[in-house]
Amino acid sequence: MTAKAGKLGAVYAAYGAGIDVANEPVDLTTGVGTLLHTNVLVSKVTSDDAGANPITKAWYCTVKGSLVVSDGGDVTVYVTYKYWNEGVYAHKDAIEWTAEAEKVVGDRVYPTTETLFYYEVAEGDAGTTGASEPETWGTTVGATTVDDGVTWTCHSYSEVGQVCGFFSWSADNVCDMLPTTDYCDDGHKTYIAAVKGWTGSAERHWLTEEVLEWIGDNLIIRFYVDESSDLRYEGWVIVNTHGISSAVDTLVSESLGFQGDGILSYESS
Repeated sequence: MTAKAGKLGAVYAAYGAGIDVANEPVDLTTGVGTLLHTNVLVSKVTSDDAGANPITKAWYCTVKGSLVVSDGGDVTVYVTYKYWNEGVYAHKDAIEWTAEAEKVVGDRVYPTTETLFYYEVAEGDAGTTGASEPETWGTTVGATTVDDGVTWTCHSYSEVGQVCGFFSWSADNVCDMLPTTDYCDDGHKTYIAAVKGWTGSAERHWLTEEVLEWIGDNLIIRFYVDESSDLRYEGWVIVNTHGISSAVDTLVSESLGFQGDGILSYESS
């Protein structure tokens, strides 16, 4: 078991069902390739572009979209996955669009006919909405829609955003052990390594106005090892324990427990 520890970290929730990608071609170099998107959950890697022949070799993919196929060589594989855009995760602040309304930077709306997108006023784009709703709202993330005196920037509901920070974290890589003891072992227990995984914990200060509705959800977690850089451990996780404690003359604190869901990778960018 290998333990890691650090000072700061953050939890990112993935909102919405995610954006589906089917059979994206990935060229491997000595078994390693990169997907077109980040914040990914891969469900299938196949050897054909129809997605009918899953590869039999072991593989894993990091949150950043780095795909590793054991002994994969220099070949092309086809990957099916979901991804979430890196966003402001501010969909809950959006209100329905209204005519001739003054809008300031940061205001967010969704169309009167709901879609998978919401729209935000960026710097320099504030003003008054039109007398009638735009006939067509842009559906490309980052693209804009002109609404008389306002310009709206498109955001997808399927995005990730930071929902909490923490400090004093630890992460432990673990491996299940299977007993192999038999009568030939001269009375000594023997084992073989089985399924790998990781767990973790962290502390943070309790916020009275916050509701931790993401407890039990599938989340992205980032454990930073250096406050002045982006060096971190990163992976999908489920927050499976949550406790609140209060001692005399100290801030109320919360403890979080994490169960890793997949690989915990070391990232530098």
